[in-house]
Amino acid sequence: MNYILEDDPKMPYYTDMRQIFKSFNGLEKNYNWLITNLECNSYNSIWVGKKKVLWIDGKTLSDRVFKEEIQFIWAVFSGFNKNIEIDVNKLEIEPYADGNPNFWVANPKIQHPLASVEIVCFDSSLTLLLSKDDELGKRFSEYFKGAKILENYNSKTS
Repeated sequence: MNYILEDDPKMPYYTDMRQIFKSFNGLEKNYNWLITNLECNSYNSIWVGKKKVLWIDGKTLSDRVFKEEIQFIWAVFSGFNKNIEIDVNKLEIEPYADGNPNFWVANPKIQHPLASVEIVCFDSSLTLLLSKDDELGKRFSEYFKGAKILENYNSKTS
């Protein structure tokens, strides 16, 4: 299920990955993550100086996200099953958020065909969750009462 989160009292800002991961209740650690289109607002951060493309295991990512308060302005977090390896130096598909029209269609899809989940931090103003993992979607929508089904949202705004 795919969701859009624009407004929820649990979100101090709309692209707070700590709250997103809290909603998953640890399931983010079950994936390896490709992070692309990375732009954040921290200057003394573990994220500063990082490449615009990162490959990181779920436990390390979760630890980093919870270590500090950081707002991701733009970013795409693509979650892959642990048995899949991605070489960021030979990346054929680089998921992106900024200027991507494919989120606002009748049936949005995860950008990387091997990914199981995609979290999109969109211009500090909203978060998208596209997921093949029903449990992630269920936890997300139960935690964030303000989450809307993206396909329904798109049908009302098109």
